[in-house]
Amino acid sequence: MIFIIFASIFASFGTFILRKGDLLNIIFNIFKSQPLEKDLILFTFLGIILNLIAIGFWQYSSRSQIPFNVSFSTYLSLTLIMGYIVDYFFGNNRFDSNLLIGVFLIVSGIIISNKSLNFS
Repeated sequence: MIFIIFASIFASFGTFILRKGDLLNIIFNIFKSQPLEKDLILFTFLGIILNLIAIGFWQYSSRSQIPFNVSFSTYLSLTLIMGYIVDYFFGNNRFDSNLLIGVFLIVSGIIISNKSLNFS
């Protein structure tokens, strides 16, 4: 269970930092041979590394005896909560329509995955 918590923490921080960067802009600037901003590169690659660490924690948590539907629901819920916390402390704390749609989709997915696994 601790690896699921670490995975959600690293995923929320990595996603927040990755939003500060711009991977597509970096790729386009490399092909156009234009100079790159160091902050943009730093944020992009640091966000990717943190998300890869989160994937590693998630993969390592699969070795535990926790059922998949419980661990996946826990991971999604904790990632959502940690994303709110990270955005509250480090971001500008905007709760716009995209966030509300995302919360609705994640909560719907958790409910559907739990219901469908209970019927099988």
